[in-house]
Order: sequence, then structure tokens, then C-alpha cells
Amino acid sequence: MPAEVTNLILTESASSVNIAWDAVPVVDGYRIYRKPLGAAESSYSLVFDTTEISVDDQTPNYDMSDLNAGPTLAAYDYKVTTYAGANESVGVEDSVTMVDITTGEITGIGLLDTPYREGGVDKTIGYIVSNPDTETAIVNDTTKTAHENRLRGVSAYQDET
Repeated sequence: MPAEVTNLILTESASSVNIAWDAVPVVDGYRIYRKPLGAAESSYSLVFDTTEISVDDQTPNYDMSDLNAGPTLAAYDYKVTTYAGANESVGVEDSVTMVDITTGEITGIGLLDTPYREGGVDKTIGYIVSNPDTETAIVNDTTKTAHENRLRGVSAYQDET
């Protein structure tokens, strides 16, 4: 069995978690797994398979799974394993709770609509709204109408017979 990583450090930011550890000699690489905090062990998903000793995991700050309760800060369990050939270590685990952000800290927002097919080609619609002056973002009826009008012009939202 390969040796375990040491000095695992998770550092959360406004949009990601940096996962770092000390190098382990005589291994082929490292695997990083993530699951929601407190979820069953079987909930771990592989998010990185790397030879690096530090990765940045872009992950949501908020958990929106309970719409009645509203958004809550997201929290994750991470596990880092080593592997050599077909042998994988048990892994070292740690947890992180994402940082809260305020509207003044938001410098950009990306909206990505559900993927769709048009003319046999996979497509998505994306919008990026930048806020370089970190002003409080305002969404009003005008912006909502502009977005809806843009979507109506996409044939994926029309009858493609």
C-alpha cells in the first residue's frame, strides 16, 4: 500500500478550495475526492487525478438544495489518496466550510443555461455580467425581460419539428 499524504491543508476562498499536501515519494499520483459534509462515505466523487501537490477545486459557496430554507454556506469533506500502480491508499480526510460573500465582493457573475441541441449540435447559452466597481448588483424587471427575450430568440426554446 502506498504511503499517505501528510500536512493536508484546505484553504477556502470566495469561489474555490485550494487543496495542498506534502509530496510522497515513490507514488504514481494523487486522487482527490469530494462529498457534501456529513454525507455517506459512498458519496465521495473523484474530482482530481493528478501528479501535482496542490489543486484548486472550483466549487459553489452556497448549498441551494433546500429552497424553503434558503441558501446556506456549502461545506465539503475532501479525501486525498496516493496510488502506485493498482494500489491506492486509504486516504487522508479533512473538511471545509465555504466563506460567505457579500454583494460588494462580487466582481462578476456567469449564468449558464441548460445545454440544448440545435441543428444536431450541442449548445449552451452563457452570460457574463461584470461588476468591476463592486457595486451592489440590481436585477429588475428590465433585466429579466431582456433575458427572457434573448431566450425566445433561441430555436431550442421553439418547436423544432
